[in-house]
Amino acid sequence: TTHNPQPTTHNPQRLDWLDALRATAAIFVIFIHSVQSSPPASHLFFNFTHVFNGFAVFLFFAMSGFSIFLTIDNDVKNKKINPIEKRYYFSFLVKRFMKIAPLYYVSLFIFSPLLFIGWANHFPVYDEWKNYYETNALSYLSHIFFLQSFSSHIKFATYPILWTMTAELSFYLIAPFLFFLVFTWKDKKMSFLMVFLFVAFTDFFKSSLSPLFEPFGLTLDHTLAWFECFGIGFFIFLLHKYYPDLKNLSIAKPLAILFLLLAFVPSYLNALHSHEWKYSRIELLFIFLAFLLYPSKLIVNRLTSFIGRNSYAMYLAHYFVIYLFLKAVSHIPHYPSHNNLSSFLNFFLITLITILISIPLQKYIVEPGMVLGSKLGKKILEEKKGSIAKEIK
Repeated sequence: TTHNPQPTTHNPQRLDWLDALRATAAIFVIFIHSVQSSPPASHLFFNFTHVFNGFAVFLFFAMSGFSIFLTIDNDVKNKKINPIEKRYYFSFLVKRFMKIAPLYYVSLFIFSPLLFIGWANHFPVYDEWKNYYETNALSYLSHIFFLQSFSSHIKFATYPILWTMTAELSFYLIAPFLFFLVFTWKDKKMSFLMVFLFVAFTDFFKSSLSPLFEPFGLTLDHTLAWFECFGIGFFIFLLHKYYPDLKNLSIAKPLAILFLLLAFVPSYLNALHSHEWKYSRIELLFIFLAFLLYPSKLIVNRLTSFIGRNSYAMYLAHYFVIYLFLKAVSHIPHYPSHNNLSSFLNFFLITLITILISIPLQKYIVEPGMVLGSKLGKKILEEKKGSIAKEIK
């Protein structure tokens, strides 16, 4: 989520530190892709950004896990409903789908074709990815139905970052069942244990099930492989739910600072030894704990709250903004390029443009979709409830 769009109206259950974390992830993604699209002189610097790219994706998924289970928990408490009851399950799926679908399809049918008009002369770093891109009917059809990430061949087809939405939707399908399983025990220790087992065995299940899919040209590497990140978000949600006063501890601030510093160690090790994302799960846990323990005003403020609310729109728009920006500056004589300074300049300008573009996207595409999803979800709940009442009579 990526990537989780939020309504602009004030929500008393809204968490400012979570918005700040969304803003952090959005800025990281823009920074990494803008740097990678015009690589700097330092190889280590470039490699470092590549590793943080994985971390930013992990962070978006973990935040989705947190917010999904926060939503289900609030629904269960306020509506006194079973999360795996059919009427709630379909209502939940409809609302989650309508949060992401409208802007997803805008990206697929507007951003993607415009991007590929001038693809050949831009994004030199991603030249090796071109073998993954397919703009034929089958590719678009797979994206329309959110199936691209199950293919071994067209994960990045049409618009590179849309594959993350398939991972999101895949997890939505099991989230209410996982919530029910974890809280069935009505015991804190068992709840934490169940989430730990889910995270620990995700990779095992992926490895066990993958051979069944491979003969058909299918893969679970871009869906089930990410479920552990959602699980980490669930773990942090349990801490938030059961221990709401953690931030009031006398050692909360020094612990948060320690976790924040430790969060950079795994990425440095990854970049230094070219381990890709080997230690990123640890890094993800550290930064989540830092924000949970000490929501400092330095990082939790109106600006980060604003960016956090628009983070989904920023995420889907930023790739197209990078393309437009690079195309525009390519016509500017003597514009600095291929050094560390130019990379930071590009990042600043691209971020500013992305924020500006995200405002109308959020207001006129994301939010109306959320309102419609809420209405449809409510209608499903009421209709099912009415039909059950008739059966009882």
